[in-house]
Amino acid sequence: MKSPVVILSAGMPRSASTWMYNVVRSLLGACPDMSSRYSAGWFQDLAMMARNPYLLLKLHFYQAQLATYASLIFYSYRDLRDAMASQQARFGGPAEMAWADLYVQSHEQWMQCAAYAMKYENMLTDKHGIVENLAHVLASRFLAPLGIVTSSPDTDAIVHEVGKMSYDSPGPKNPLYHEVNLFHRRHIINGRAGSWRQVLDPGLAAAVADKYRWWFDKYGYDIDGECSDSRSVSRLTLA
Repeated sequence: MKSPVVILSAGMPRSASTWMYNVVRSLLGACPDMSSRYSAGWFQDLAMMARNPYLLLKLHFYQAQLATYASLIFYSYRDLRDAMASQQARFGGPAEMAWADLYVQSHEQWMQCAAYAMKYENMLTDKHGIVENLAHVLASRFLAPLGIVTSSPDTDAIVHEVGKMSYDSPGPKNPLYHEVNLFHRRHIINGRAGSWRQVLDPGLAAAVADKYRWWFDKYGYDIDGECSDSRSVSRLTLA
């Protein structure tokens, strides 16, 4: 059997990467020429996936071998401090500078190869637009070269469908996560931009802002933690 064609759905931890993964999974499932020909799941569960010609794999931190092999890469990110605060609230902590270092290093690597980068703060305010962007990139960069013609997605249905998913959704699950949609128990803790102010140690938050001021400027965040523009999302949309 030929090696499978791989799509990666990567994301900074706690940046709605599971939401994005499920949107892409729903888009593939809605395509008649693709729905029975792909397998999807967490990248470390690859050995347990059904052998199909196409794979959709979810992961967080940069994996050079997978990134080089993949035919298409989606990536999500958010304010570093909100990602750290959400990680601390969900899995325990306390947060530390090493988290920010790892997030930034992996982020910069993914941004070099992602066909589309989803900014979390934009997803909060425009889920329908993000679904349309994901559908466009999937169709133009992956399906069309395979000779598969797609119609416009039912964005309302996808936003509604993915919005209802959780660990408690029907289907197989293990003690850690739902094995189809990959949501953990209590996956969504808060979701608000700027919630780091109530969670992170103030000294750590200030140190992250100081060390990575260039990152906040580059990706459209002001130093107080608010999202100041959406240019970094659109920059890769049609790449």
